[in-house]
This record gives sequence, structure tokens and C-alpha cells, in this order.
Amino acid sequence: MNGELVRNFLVNAYDIGMNNNEFAFFGIELLRQQGSNNNFGWYRPADRNNKKAKQMFESLMTMAVRIPTSEEYSILESKISTRA
Repeated sequence: MNGELVRNFLVNAYDIGMNNNEFAFFGIELLRQQGSNNNFGWYRPADRNNKKAKQMFESLMTMAVRIPTSEEYSILESKISTRA
């Protein structure tokens, strides 16, 4: 799920009583994507669910793929994209 769906899922989990410290949630972010729907944070400006989301994000463990930032990796990535 993208960041917005994860947040909505956690807010819904709060609403059905899964905020009692008996549940843990795990997410895997395989690809980092740009855009507002991919913000994996709990806060949304002027959203009445921020308090719920903040509490539920404390029980979320997110694992993400580390993307190297070296020049060698950038060259390899460019070559792969060209061939693809």
C-alpha cells in the first residue's frame, strides 16, 4: 500500500479498537516513490485524525530498501535503465 493507504488503514484499526498495545503492524516499502500519496508519515495538515494516526504509527514497523547514493550506483542505474 502507498503511504496514504497505510495511514487510513491504521486510523481504521484505531476505530475498531486495535490501539490497546496488543497489536503490531509491519510494512515493507520496496520502492521509494515520490508524490503526496507516498508520504509514510502520520501527520496531514488540518486532518482531524492526526491524533489517532500518531498513536497508531507508534505500533508500525516499516522496513525499506536502502538505495545507495554513490556515483558508481548512479552509473549502474543509468546503464540498466538504458538497456531496459
